[in-house]
Amino acid sequence: MKKRSILVFSLIVSTLVGLQAQRYLTPQFSGATRSTAIYGQNFTILPLLAGGRFTRQPLVCDIYQPTGDTASGRPLMIFMSTSNFLPKSVRRNPLGDRRDSVAVEMCNRFAKLGYVTAAIDYRQGWNPIAQPEASRTAGLINAAYRGIQDVRTAIRFFKLQAAALKIDTSRIMVIGEGTGGYLAMGAASLNTYNKILSTKYPAGKFITVVGGNPIPMVIEAYNGNVWGTKPDTATISPVGFPYPVGDTLFVPNYGTVSTGHRLTVNMGGAIGDATWLDSLSTPLISVACPHDQNAPYRDGVLGVGIGGGQTLPVLRVQGSHWISQRADSLGINKVFEKLSPAYDPYKAIARSRNDARYYQDTFNTYGPAYATSLFPIIGRSRGDSAPYQWWSTDTSAANPGGPNPWGLDSAALAGNPGMSAVKARLYLDSIMTFIVPRACLGLDLKPCAGVVSGTREVLALNAYLKLAPNPATNEVRFESEEINPMRAIELYDISGRMVAQQTNINTSNFTMQRNGLPQGIYVAKVRFDSGVLAKKLMFEE
Repeated sequence: MKKRSILVFSLIVSTLVGLQAQRYLTPQFSGATRSTAIYGQNFTILPLLAGGRFTRQPLVCDIYQPTGDTASGRPLMIFMSTSNFLPKSVRRNPLGDRRDSVAVEMCNRFAKLGYVTAAIDYRQGWNPIAQPEASRTAGLINAAYRGIQDVRTAIRFFKLQAAALKIDTSRIMVIGEGTGGYLAMGAASLNTYNKILSTKYPAGKFITVVGGNPIPMVIEAYNGNVWGTKPDTATISPVGFPYPVGDTLFVPNYGTVSTGHRLTVNMGGAIGDATWLDSLSTPLISVACPHDQNAPYRDGVLGVGIGGGQTLPVLRVQGSHWISQRADSLGINKVFEKLSPAYDPYKAIARSRNDARYYQDTFNTYGPAYATSLFPIIGRSRGDSAPYQWWSTDTSAANPGGPNPWGLDSAALAGNPGMSAVKARLYLDSIMTFIVPRACLGLDLKPCAGVVSGTREVLALNAYLKLAPNPATNEVRFESEEINPMRAIELYDISGRMVAQQTNINTSNFTMQRNGLPQGIYVAKVRFDSGVLAKKLMFEE
């Protein structure tokens, strides 16, 4: 007896098929036009690492707009790259700013859907090898605090530019990758300063003891408020503060403009403390690798590598699984429950990847197997924790990916074996498939929200379907059960564009020719009397 299949896809598959092209859901534009702007300014700690003092830093962003778009009231996506809050030159790593491959790729992809997008740089600086551990914790939480202020400064800047950029200020999405994920989740949840003081996992982790007295690691009067708007004037480092006396620590940016956004996406980050999430937090989507060594998937201690296989503990944080479960329990992700099964192809995969066979948290407990907002992404090996990243290994300034003066970075490559643009883009195809329909719901983008929230087609859940060979070179054979013959086959590329169609098949065996289709990922949608079934198909050379 042949095993019946349900709508379960492997790593890369798109279900944005079978529907007419739809703005914000499928690409509408061939490209994006990029410009650069300064979205604010504030003081950075980076010079202190070299014995200097705080310095005023312009906050720079790249803005992408769909080429040729004339629409107004467009949603805005703001993207932050990973960096470990240290510049490339310090980390000896090719990643860490607004021109990272993932930042450019994601901004271009969303712009082609019809969004205005922006990749922002944010302030960096801390000492990851400071002693004792409390000093490292203090350095990191201060860096994250400054970064959250910068994200919110960017939001206010774009609200001021809404007319010029034709932005709908009520539909702003923030996406962060790696370190940027920490900032995205902080901007979604850290809505009062007291949350810094009243942590639970563990309690008081952002409070240190000096001379027998408890002292917050972040002091609002000097660091500014969590929004980056108060006090109204610059703050100065006082005597007894762990920075040069008299240095300017903070200046407000656009203090009279409202701060806030509607939707948050975390790619491989974690949160300072799970209690930061509350009913006022934005809906939250997470994409993360359960085996990522740099960001705990559930609950664990974040460490920093210091070479020789040694890691220094820095801070206990909560990762994507914990966060997604908490967001669901708080009801802030309820909007995603409207998602049609046709636009949620990873549900069964997510269930399997979140069971006890894959991971466990520090308490040896397991939450519900599936969160509506969480996509656990698995690399090609256990150590492949960032498969959607890539960079140039060419040290010349003329290489297509931009100069990488450090050449091959062994630490970065260890978390991304087999790194290449082709590999990374295939993973980003999958990530976009997960995020895009949820963004339609979370941002209430009309009319695509209506598309993904309705069951547009009946799924043939009990149909058997086999594609072989897969990957294929010249032709692929479709096979179903004799009692349930195929009626038609439609082939779609990753953008959702139909590239081949065969109607009136009425058979259980059919061979489709490639007919010059380019190498890549496709979705084959097969129609039965009982409904439709879709599977991934790959053509290779």
